[in-house]
Amino acid sequence: MDEAAAEIDDTLSSTTNSYGRNDTTNTTALYAAAAELSTGQSTTVYEDGSGWYVVYCVSDFDQEATENKKAEIISQREAEAFSALYETYKEDAPEFDVNESAIESLSMREPLYEEPETEAEIIEE
Repeated sequence: MDEAAAEIDDTLSSTTNSYGRNDTTNTTALYAAAAELSTGQSTTVYEDGSGWYVVYCVSDFDQEATENKKAEIISQREAEAFSALYETYKEDAPEFDVNESAIESLSMREPLYEEPETEAEIIEE
């Protein structure tokens, strides 16, 4: 594409973009054209925004992008499930009255937690 563009005008160049077929946020004419293509297919020229475009499908499957999207979806669903479960626990949690004077009278023989002094100690924990 770069070579063909340079033959017409040396200021023209090609760019590469990646689109997912289920991308609901991209509503451009270019995306709509790209979403219909299979590997090796190209479209006719489209005018979209400020220029003319030829859309060519290098590959209609991107393993890395698919895995990244799956991980993103799983992470989002886990966060939503955690938030929902947390809210139910929060709603069902009893109210506590804190007796500050009783807390102040507590003493510990050994600390509950000692901050590691070196990185090696952090790794061991």
